[in-house]
Amino acid sequence: MPDNDPKNSGMSDGDFGQAYRGARKHEPRRKRAPAEITLSDLWPRPDFRAAALRGEVTPSIALLYMSVYDNLRRSPVTRPETDELTKGFWSRMYRSGVGFMRRAWETRQFHTADRLARAYRASQQSLAVSEGERQYATAATAKGRLSPNASPTDFPANIRMRIYSLEAMGWPEDPEIPDDARVGVMQVTPEKPVSGFSDGFYPALAITGTGRVVPIRHEPFASKAAAVRDATEELKRRNEVLQTRAGTPVLDYSRTGPNWREGQDVTEGMLLTAFRFKGLQFGKTVSATERQAFLNGLYDAAMDLCEVLQAPPIAASCVGRLGIGFGSQGRGAATGAAHFDREQWLMHLTKTRGGGALCHEFGHALDAMLLDALFDPDKLPPETYFLSDLMAEYYDPDGRYTMSSGVVGMLKKGRHPHTIKMMDSLFESLMFRRLKDSFYARSDDRDNDAGHAYWALPRELFARAFETFALDRMLAANVQNEFLVRHVDGYIRDRDSHTNSIYPQGYQRMDLAKYFGDVLKQLSYLEL
Repeated sequence: MPDNDPKNSGMSDGDFGQAYRGARKHEPRRKRAPAEITLSDLWPRPDFRAAALRGEVTPSIALLYMSVYDNLRRSPVTRPETDELTKGFWSRMYRSGVGFMRRAWETRQFHTADRLARAYRASQQSLAVSEGERQYATAATAKGRLSPNASPTDFPANIRMRIYSLEAMGWPEDPEIPDDARVGVMQVTPEKPVSGFSDGFYPALAITGTGRVVPIRHEPFASKAAAVRDATEELKRRNEVLQTRAGTPVLDYSRTGPNWREGQDVTEGMLLTAFRFKGLQFGKTVSATERQAFLNGLYDAAMDLCEVLQAPPIAASCVGRLGIGFGSQGRGAATGAAHFDREQWLMHLTKTRGGGALCHEFGHALDAMLLDALFDPDKLPPETYFLSDLMAEYYDPDGRYTMSSGVVGMLKKGRHPHTIKMMDSLFESLMFRRLKDSFYARSDDRDNDAGHAYWALPRELFARAFETFALDRMLAANVQNEFLVRHVDGYIRDRDSHTNSIYPQGYQRMDLAKYFGDVLKQLSYLEL
């Protein structure tokens, strides 16, 4: 069993602090505020649905403030202050902005989005002492990429869709309509056109991780009511599919491999010390027995993953970046088996459906870490959070130029162009679409059949390719860990798997294994 004594690992007791409630966190080398705050510290999430059901507010007001809450940054901006910003600006403006929104909700002071937005902007800007501070007064609390004059009242398309359609679909009375429903209704108009779609009302789907919405029907409905009925049926159908076919319980798994723990239970402190996870977060319904089983399973899975990566234990946390949540966000049937929150650097697994998703979500985290480690954020295109998304923007199916030729100018100072050029083969293989049986082509066919984009999104291709690579390396080492990765095998053992699988197959599977191996070797030379 690895040595988990902080003294022997070169860390002291002072290396730990609060990351999430009840969790401890390894402090990175860069300086941080002595007491980092989070949104949940300043304003624990209210039960907006319950407030509407009790008649304390109308559903429309509850939806407005719920949307604002979901569009708030989860913690203050960590970017250093410039000459135009006074010391402590980001933290100060974050506290005041979250405090304003909390008071507005608790006093029910503003009943429309316009009035709330104007009052919020005036309040924040009144605290600014320079033009630079006025530009970022509201942006300090707005979720997403930092940009001047951004505000949490500037809703992305997926949140606007919720405000527009959730009440009409039956929220809050209907429990099958979740707070964060991905299906709703959008209207196409001459003022808000969508390429290829006529004016009218459409059931629509929010694309995971992008904030965009796309129609899921080719022909419009003449009225909002008709589109709402169709969207409601579609949402409930998707929920039924998720409940009956997707995902398995996290703690219902099998494993064969090295006895890393030597039969012992691990504590949170031991696990955090060994891998430097930023924190652990457990839901209220997680029992003490489930918590212990999760800690043991996570320890074994993290060690197995590091063996796959041929890397030290700290790799499992993306070098101290990652936190882990288990059963802490609820609504597993409606929200998916697992999720990687790029803003919080939190991987979350639902209790009942997150089994085997850990490796897939780690693939997303690795994708984000590569972008974070290699590229200057000020040079990147807006809303770029994953290296796969960036590389895909420069993919040329005709092969006239490489992806890296388009992105090398965005590298951080000191990063050698060879670092990104050697990744060309990996991303060229992921994006390759000239053959009908390619990984991309099969995934794109699945999206076309479903009527929305998901399987062929660059970040999803990367994550599924990574979990396939990890599975193959484990199988080669006679290791099995369904806590870490499962489901892939179900797609590759049947006779029709090659033509139907949403995972890499055949020659491409072998090529991607080599390319991932090359990338991981390169990572060992980077100071991450």
